[in-house]
Amino acid sequence: MTKAHRRKRVFADWKIQGGLCLRVTFYWLTCQAMLVLTAFALDVLGGGTGVSLWSYLLPACVASLLVLPIALLDLLIFSNRFAGPWYRFRKQFDRMADGQAVERLQFRSGDWSQDLSANFNCIRERLLQDDRVPDGTTDNETTDKETGSMKTQPVAVN
Repeated sequence: MTKAHRRKRVFADWKIQGGLCLRVTFYWLTCQAMLVLTAFALDVLGGGTGVSLWSYLLPACVASLLVLPIALLDLLIFSNRFAGPWYRFRKQFDRMADGQAVERLQFRSGDWSQDLSANFNCIRERLLQDDRVPDGTTDNETTDKETGSMKTQPVAVN
């Protein structure tokens, strides 16, 4: 992937990725609570001092706390594969609804929904042919129906 096509932001779409991060954090907190409750229950029911159990549990909780940001960052990077394309879909649909020029969609390699961008570009071309949506490209560009890639056709020069 070239530098021009690399993502510049970690959060492509806060609604999707923020929700995922909050959910993972909730699961992590629930897991930590269950560990502490289990250790407490074993300590109380076992009748022992629980020194050895707590001495193992506390470092495990701290270690998992250190791993949580790494897991969340990995989740954000992974979710960019679908959050980025959906963000661009929404932007183009909003532009279309507002009667503004709609650009072709071309996703980065590795992004999900490549087939949907090809279908969107075909629909865009049909709407352009019927003059239903303003054009965001030059007059000599069309979209290949099968691949969704842009074709440049020769233009007659007078």
